[in-house]
Amino acid sequence: MAAFLEIRNLSFIYPEYNGIKKRYIFKDLSLSVDRGETAVFLAPPESGKTTLSRIITALVPRYTGGILEGEVFIDGKDIKKEKPYNLLSMAGIVFQDPEEQILTPRVESEIGFSLESSGYDYDIIKTRTDHAISKVQIGHLKGMNPAYLSGGEKRKLLFACLAASDPELWILDETFEEIDPEGRIFLLEYLKNEKKTVLILTSKMLDIYRKYCGRFFLYDGDSLLDEKIKPDRVFMENALKCGVYLDSNKLKANIKRLPADKDSPDSPVLVKASGIKFRYPDSEFSLNIDDFYLKSGEVTVLLGRNGSGKSTLAKIISGLLIPDRGNVCLDNDGNPGISSPDELNRNTAYLFQNPDFQLFLPTVGEELAFGLKTRRIDKEAQKKMIEQTVSLFRLESIDAPPAIMSYGARKRLQAAIYYLLNKKILIIDEADSGLSFNDYTLILKSLRNLDPPPAVMIISHDMRLSAGLADRVLIMEGGSLLSGGSDERFKELLDISMAEVL
Repeated sequence: MAAFLEIRNLSFIYPEYNGIKKRYIFKDLSLSVDRGETAVFLAPPESGKTTLSRIITALVPRYTGGILEGEVFIDGKDIKKEKPYNLLSMAGIVFQDPEEQILTPRVESEIGFSLESSGYDYDIIKTRTDHAISKVQIGHLKGMNPAYLSGGEKRKLLFACLAASDPELWILDETFEEIDPEGRIFLLEYLKNEKKTVLILTSKMLDIYRKYCGRFFLYDGDSLLDEKIKPDRVFMENALKCGVYLDSNKLKANIKRLPADKDSPDSPVLVKASGIKFRYPDSEFSLNIDDFYLKSGEVTVLLGRNGSGKSTLAKIISGLLIPDRGNVCLDNDGNPGISSPDELNRNTAYLFQNPDFQLFLPTVGEELAFGLKTRRIDKEAQKKMIEQTVSLFRLESIDAPPAIMSYGARKRLQAAIYYLLNKKILIIDEADSGLSFNDYTLILKSLRNLDPPPAVMIISHDMRLSAGLADRVLIMEGGSLLSGGSDERFKELLDISMAEVL
């Protein structure tokens, strides 16, 4: 079978920026993907996956600058000689950050946008849009503004955009991490049945890839370590060393667990929500939470399908959304009581799914210093704290501009900011997306080791990660917490996630 995507001796360097070291992103990288094959390009964060995805789709270096050497061919065509819009029928991409890609205020118009831009008639656009919505099974999102969708739902929407434009080659940059386990299976089945050529670029080796993918590349940031039709023991050992595969036992050993006395039902509750009801404007979705609590030092993992209300509950707990009914009470130094949104926000570290919603200053140093301004810390002590934090969270430099840092580096910066602020409540909303397991462990270990230890709530779709971290697992369905059967449902989700390991 002839290669549909062929990369030959690829090397690339970005232009030099203040605070960012000039280096080769790739050097003499070569690989190929056959027509109709689904391949996984597995590599740690900051190793160039997003850059590679945009080189293949002719966006880099055209719109970024930089020096590109080597050749990339799609179906025999040299992409250096093609304008990006000439590749639309051949190659499509789902960005790691969906906010960079979604342009319109309605789900249907977003799906039809590329078709309209390509000059298709209205009837064809409507037919293909309706067909894509049906094929990807997102009919429940029709009429909605993408701004109100969850991170996973936005990725499903962009998946539907590609289904409508129907390119032969699909480039998926960290697309599956924020999609629920059943959704991953459905979308991978779709690609298999449609016989698409697919390149999945990811920082994590999800077990489900073993069933649906026919080629695996392991890249360590310098060179292509391995290529396999099916991952063998050596491949997985190397993936483990690169931090892109999870060793559950190592995870449990590295993260400080809940002290025994905290497991007692009489242990104090730090924050409690009761009788919560909330509905977004112009949406059928409603949140209904009878009772919810977080304990200091405890890790609570919140699971549920995309759009089940996990992030909505997190925003209410952190004071970012005001419920239509109900109360959130914070035990503030032994004085529990109904808390205002401002009080909740002052005491909560909320790592958003998208780091760009929280980063707004020109440099890493300014981001880290911003929250410390209200504290009585002398400049020398503050500078030392910031330098130590930059080192701990593996940030490139104090002068680096967050706007051009990788998605994973921006997430580490998010965590570093809250590490310095030392809040009582820590909410990690799918922050594992775009991070290696090593980086995620680093973040959680650093934040959990704060004194006093915060109450931690993790929102995730990674079942093995959840099993390795959780003191308590809660599951949301349709805007409510499962009142019974959570353990059985979690076991079912874990079985789905790990079905291909054996």
